Amino acid sequence: MALVLGLAIEPVSVRRAVVTNSFYHENPGDLLGTLVHDQRFAVLNNHRGGLPGFYTFIYEDNGEGNVPFSQRTDGPGNLRDFVGESGFGVWLLAMQDNADSNTGRVENLTLQLEPQNINSNATTRAVAPNTFTYDFIDVPAGATNLTVCVSFSGVSAGPVDLYVQRGDFPSQTVYDYRLTNIVGAGCLNITPFDAPPLRPGRYYIGVFNSSGAVQNIRIFASVILNPASIASSASGKVGPVTLLDDAVTYASFNMTNHLLISDLDVGLLIQHQRISDLAITLISPQGTRILLFENRGMASTNGLGTFNFSGVGTVGLEVTNTLWFYTNDFEAAPIAFTRRERCSKAGMSSPTWSRSCRTSAISAAQTSCSCLAMEWFRTRCRRRTRRASASASR
Repeated sequence: MALVLGLAIEPVSVRRAVVTNSFYHENPGDLLGTLVHDQRFAVLNNHRGGLPGFYTFIYEDNGEGNVPFSQRTDGPGNLRDFVGESGFGVWLLAMQDNADSNTGRVENLTLQLEPQNINSNATTRAVAPNTFTYDFIDVPAGATNLTVCVSFSGVSAGPVDLYVQRGDFPSQTVYDYRLTNIVGAGCLNITPFDAPPLRPGRYYIGVFNSSGAVQNIRIFASVILNPASIASSASGKVGPVTLLDDAVTYASFNMTNHLLISDLDVGLLIQHQRISDLAITLISPQGTRILLFENRGMASTNGLGTFNFSGVGTVGLEVTNTLWFYTNDFEAAPIAFTRRERCSKAGMSSPTWSRSCRTSAISAAQTSCSCLAMEWFRTRCRRRTRRASASASR
């Protein structure tokens, strides 16, 4: 398997993703190429057959028709699954060879992430004849109006058709709202009184060029919130709960409100002698699991959050930790200078447990299990020593 990493160093809300992948292989039909980012994936090439040689594939799933030589991904999953998501962070291409004998290599991987382009300073986009261009907008709870407008640039004057759908890309036959035959400019206004009504969620915008010429357009979308609305919210808490050592502890509470979730905040106040021992997962009633915290804090004894007492008998705000936790810092560890040793003690005929310790922390004559570098092995070694000594005394 070949792994190729890409890194997006600036925040971007993805409107479209275009992937170019070049590789050599003796039998391309052996390959399964998967692009992964932030728990979403798209299979680019799924055992496509071919002769030995170099290959370059360009993938574009929006179908906007302006990327020469592009093609759709094989699936499962596709590049549309990344639309509306944050592009910041690591992108991983895993090219897996599922057969023996033939070999190859990945030559190049290029990711083009186009940002959301619907604000008042939206740039002009060229729409080829008989094709769509797409974008998206997230509608929060409490919205009273969603307005989507199309205007033209230069000599372009239309006509084009505007389609909007909640939760998925619209087409000419599948949509929630539409405005056809737009010439010059046109707007579509969506409210809670329309059919279907405006609801919180992600709305996908599609503009179809129904003319026979390239149209240069701008898309502008905006949401109006009701300033007098009362936000519907539900909260719950649980605790204090004693954390078991080297075990799983559950803390749960019941929510009786049947509301559509548009936002979720989780606060944790934990006292623990070594906070990096913990992995904390939030589990929904439907079984969805979200990893909130895992093995952070190194040797910190401060726990998570503190209570601020503002006066006698008065409890102030609950304040969370404001210092950064540095995790998995291996740079300072002398990994190359380790040695395996037997835990031994007088009276043990066949010592069983072993440990790894830093060379600098062990003397040549040391025979007791007192290395602090591997606490778990140290504890087990000592327990084994005690049992062996007790058996010898009997």
